[in-house]
Amino acid sequence: ATQIGYASLGLCYSVEKAEDQALLVPGNVSIANLSTISTSSIVNASGSTKSEEYAANSYGIMSLALNEGIPDDILSPETLFFADNKLLFCDGGSCAYVFRETNTLSLDNPTSAPVSVVTDRKVNITTHCDALKVRQGGNGTSELITVDNGSRETNITLPRTEVLGEKVYMTSASRNCGRDCSIVSVFEPSSTDPWLYNCTVKMSPVENAQRPEHEVGERLMRLATSAIALGGSGGPNDARSNSYPAASLFGIALNGSTVQTEYRLSRFAAGMLAAVIESNTDIILAGEMPTIGQKLNVSHWGIITLILWITAFLQLLVAVVATTVSERVVVPEGDSLSEARVLRSMVEEDLIDGEMGDNLGGKGKRLWIYRNRHVGDGLYDLYMEEVRA
Repeated sequence: ATQIGYASLGLCYSVEKAEDQALLVPGNVSIANLSTISTSSIVNASGSTKSEEYAANSYGIMSLALNEGIPDDILSPETLFFADNKLLFCDGGSCAYVFRETNTLSLDNPTSAPVSVVTDRKVNITTHCDALKVRQGGNGTSELITVDNGSRETNITLPRTEVLGEKVYMTSASRNCGRDCSIVSVFEPSSTDPWLYNCTVKMSPVENAQRPEHEVGERLMRLATSAIALGGSGGPNDARSNSYPAASLFGIALNGSTVQTEYRLSRFAAGMLAAVIESNTDIILAGEMPTIGQKLNVSHWGIITLILWITAFLQLLVAVVATTVSERVVVPEGDSLSEARVLRSMVEEDLIDGEMGDNLGGKGKRLWIYRNRHVGDGLYDLYMEEVRA
């Protein structure tokens, strides 16, 4: 019964592959190359400033296909990463990207997907914008507009655009706010409600970075934070600009909403960084290599508890029955040594009688027979009787 009970436990649990948490072991890991931007998949020429800017803008547009979530969707460190997981996490004017590491031994396995794990490293991109009302030239047909900055009106010259009426994003390297940020101006033309937004897009240092390879390069920072304004026509004094039609996500009129403008700029910058990471060739470092572990899955705790209780009850019942039966058996005084002494004397007497019978020519033989006698109340007297033959 005990063996049956223990065997039944095997029906209540299973050992499966862990599909949530990774098992980390020492080894080589593949991490993102954050030092540069790969242009080979976007343009034929590589290495030039113009090709990098065009590639940065293209990566930002392509990032619209990446899965996006909110900060609450960020997976905890050491969680396995799959292709359908979210890459970007945005809330208001801030977006975050969480880095991951990949098992190098799984990269060349044709039968399974690479084993990647979420790390505790992430980078935040935050945008702050001020909205200014356009008083003159706001219909998109003029190169000169007049904006109201609260205390006075200011004239601003716009870059040339191939299509009139498109939303224009502008930036300039001469407008420096630091190595990790860019200043971007956005002109939103309208015949009734035109606006100009002055924004600062800033990328934070990588949280929990432990080595130089974990940090985003300065050039990649500047390209990411200004990517939405790159790739178009150039202008004087390192000015760059790009325009988007009203039907696109980045060209739609926001009617002075700084919150929506901040979100779009942060989303473009974070998406560009994510797309570059997917395109760049990874670098290999020594670290904690993620692997697929195993986990114990117990599906029927109630049945397991019942089996254990039944098994314990049966064992107790067997013990009680065995104790009751043993108490009804009368064991004579003395131990096994005393019994051996009695048997020895019986054997010696039998041998002596046998030798005497041989000398006298007789064929007598002594036999010892076990007998019992009922003495009442379920008790029996066991004894041995000598019989001569």
